[in-house]
Amino acid sequence: MNNDIRKKGYLHYRDIGESRFPAEELIKEKALPVIECIERIPCNPCETSCPKGAIVVGENINDLPVCNYSLCSSCGICITRCPGLAIFMVKLTEKGSAVISIPWEIYPLPEKGDRFEGLDRLGNKICEGEITSIRKINHKTHIVSGEVSAEFYKEVRHFKIKNK
Repeated sequence: MNNDIRKKGYLHYRDIGESRFPAEELIKEKALPVIECIERIPCNPCETSCPKGAIVVGENINDLPVCNYSLCSSCGICITRCPGLAIFMVKLTEKGSAVISIPWEIYPLPEKGDRFEGLDRLGNKICEGEITSIRKINHKTHIVSGEVSAEFYKEVRHFKIKNK
């Protein structure tokens, strides 16, 4: 892990590297995961839970996971299984927006249509958006999707629901 990250205490999307983001032409076709793992630790729930085998950690459980986007079905199971909440999904729309799907472990859950402030990794407001869907998952890490202007898809990492 980059020592600057340890000093800062947060990740900027540039710290993760452009190679960790799916190519824009791919996320125009379907929602795909962004895996923000940066530290080599023994962890592989994303790999073992992926029904299509799209995410691979490999023989060394300390290796960073890699996604084969052509195998990914956009199911989002990896989001709910990551103990570090380090996976989110992105889909670029034809109308110039991005739908970002994030792990959600806070109650109450938002509702479809709720307005939110899109927050960066430091918790700073960088845009506004609207909740588009909530997938309730039995083991309590839910998936909440929100739509923001496409220019913010690499930076928004949480939604602060307005008036709740």
